[in-house]
Amino acid sequence: MLNFKAITLEDKNIYENYLFDDKERGCEFSFANVYTWGQQKIALLHGHLVLLANFYGRTCYPYPMGQGNKQPVLDAILADAKKRGIPCCITGLDEKDKQTMEELYPEKFCFEYDKNSFDYVYAIDDLADLKGRKYHRKRNHFKRFQTTFPNYRVKPLTEENLPLAEQFSQSWYKHRLLEHPEDDYNLERAALHTALRDYKDLNMEGILLLHGEEVLAITLGSRISSDTFDVHFEKARTDIEGAYPAINCEFASYIRDKYPEIKYLNREEDMGIPGLRRAKESYFPHHQIEKYRAYSLEDLRIDEASEAQFPALKDLWQTTFGDTDEFLNAFYSTAFSPERCRCVTIGKKIAASLYWFHCEYENKRIAYIYAVATAEAFRGQGFARRLLQNTHSHLISLSYDGAVLVPNGQKLFEFYEKFGYQTCSYVKEFTAEPVTTLNVTENTQKDSLSDEENDEFSLRQITKEDYATLRRQFLPKHSVIQENENLDFLETQAKFYAGEDFVMAACTEESVPIEDVSHEKILHCAELLGNASHAPEILSALGCTKGRFRTPGDETAFAMYRSLTDNEVLPPKYFGLAFD
Repeated sequence: MLNFKAITLEDKNIYENYLFDDKERGCEFSFANVYTWGQQKIALLHGHLVLLANFYGRTCYPYPMGQGNKQPVLDAILADAKKRGIPCCITGLDEKDKQTMEELYPEKFCFEYDKNSFDYVYAIDDLADLKGRKYHRKRNHFKRFQTTFPNYRVKPLTEENLPLAEQFSQSWYKHRLLEHPEDDYNLERAALHTALRDYKDLNMEGILLLHGEEVLAITLGSRISSDTFDVHFEKARTDIEGAYPAINCEFASYIRDKYPEIKYLNREEDMGIPGLRRAKESYFPHHQIEKYRAYSLEDLRIDEASEAQFPALKDLWQTTFGDTDEFLNAFYSTAFSPERCRCVTIGKKIAASLYWFHCEYENKRIAYIYAVATAEAFRGQGFARRLLQNTHSHLISLSYDGAVLVPNGQKLFEFYEKFGYQTCSYVKEFTAEPVTTLNVTENTQKDSLSDEENDEFSLRQITKEDYATLRRQFLPKHSVIQENENLDFLETQAKFYAGEDFVMAACTEESVPIEDVSHEKILHCAELLGNASHAPEILSALGCTKGRFRTPGDETAFAMYRSLTDNEVLPPKYFGLAFD
C-alpha cells in the first residue's frame, strides 16, 4: 500500500506548491478543506501529491496533483485500492483529466458527470459591487439590511474576536437543528471548529458583521490559486432579511481591497440541494468548475436489487421516466419483485437498472423487459449494453426462452437491433369521438348517461380475472400472454371492460382545455381487442368527450423480440399491455 500520512499544518507549504503549480482545481483541493474536513491523508509519489480522503465512511482518491506522466501514479492508486479492498474512486477530474484517463486506460474506467460537485466561481467585482439589473434583488435585500442596521460594522476576523465567531457558529447550528432536526451537520460543524481553532496557521481571512457587540454573520476563506479565493464557510442570522447578501458583498469588497490580484471567489458546490443550487445560481456565476468521478470497471457489479437500494431505484425511475410517487407506489405494492430487477452498481451508486415481467408465449417463458434506465451522470458509457447482456445470460439461466420489449421511439428500435431484437408486433393507434349517448349495464359508470335504452350495444365493467380469461379468447394468434401481477399492476391504473365482441383495458383523465374551462373526460385505452369499431359507442357509454385507442394492427411498429435459445421459435405477432 502507499505510505499515506495524516495531513498536518506543517504540510501546508509543500501542499500549496503543488496546488498553485497546477491548473484551476475545485474546492476539494484547497489545503484548508483537506485539513479541516473528514479524514484526509497525503503521500508524495513520482513527482505528484496523492490524497486519500474519507467522508462518512466512503474512501476516494482525489485526482493527483503534479506535472508529468500520470500513469505510474494512477497505477499506484489502483494497486493501493486493491490492497485495501476498497473500490477505486478518483474524484475531482475535469474534462482534460478524464481524457487523460481514457487514453491511458481504455475501457478500464467509467466516469460519473458529478454535477452536484460543480464549483460556482464568481467575478469578485460582481459580488462586491452588485451592479446591473441582474443584481437588482440582491441590492434590495442588502439595502433592507442596511436600513434595519444602519450602524452595522464590518470587522476582520482576528485572534481577539475568534471566540465571538465560535460562539455564533455554535448558536447557528443549534437553531438550525431545532428547525431541521433531520439535517446532518456533524462534519461541517467539526470542520468550522477546526478552521477557527487553526485560523492563523491556515492563513485564512474572514469578517464579522456586528450590530454593537452582537454578531449577525460570519464568513471565512483562503486562497486556492494565484487569482482565486475559496469561501469555505458563510453563516448568517436567518431571521434577519438581507444578512446573507450583506456578508457576501462585504467579504468580496474586503478581499478585493486587501488582495487586488484576486479576480474570483469560489463559493464551492451545491451538493445537489435544490435550495442551495437556486441560491448560488441567483448570484450569476462567472463560470463553474465541472467535475467527474472515475470508477474502475473492475468494481462494477450487476446483480438483483437489494431492499437497501429501493429508494435509489425510485429516484432513478422518477428522474428517467418522470414517474409520479403515486405510480411508483402502485408499482412497488403490486408488481415489484427484487428477483426481476437487475442493477449495475459502481461504488455504492446505482448506475443503471432493468426490470422485467414474467409472460408466456406458445407455452414458453418470456420476459417482458419493462424498464431500462441509466442514471444521467453515467449515460453514454455502455451501461445499458452491459446490463442487457448480463440480463440475457441471467434469463437463460432461469430457463427463459425469449425476451420482448417496447422501445420508446425510432432511435431505440435501432439501438435494440444491435442486441438481436427484431420488430415483432405492430398496432393501430387512433382517436375517436362519441356517438349518441348509450346505456351501460350494472357496475359501470352512469354519471353522464341518458335514460335511453339501446339494445344494440352494451358495456360492462369486469374483474381482472375475467379480463384475463376473455383476453385469451380475443388475442390474435401467436400473442404474448400477460396475467397475474401484470394485471394487478394494470388494475391500479385502468379498469377492464367487455362487450359482446370486445374486451378493453382503459383509464380516464380529467383535463381543462385552454379554450374551454369546462372539464373534458379523455379515455386512454391501453388495449382494445376484438371489434374496434365500437370505440365511439364506448366513449358515449363512459361519458368521455374523446378517446385514444390502441388495438392490434399493422400500422405502427410496437414491440421487439429476441430469442434466448437455439430452438427455432417464431416471434410473437402481438404484444399488448405496455403499462405506459
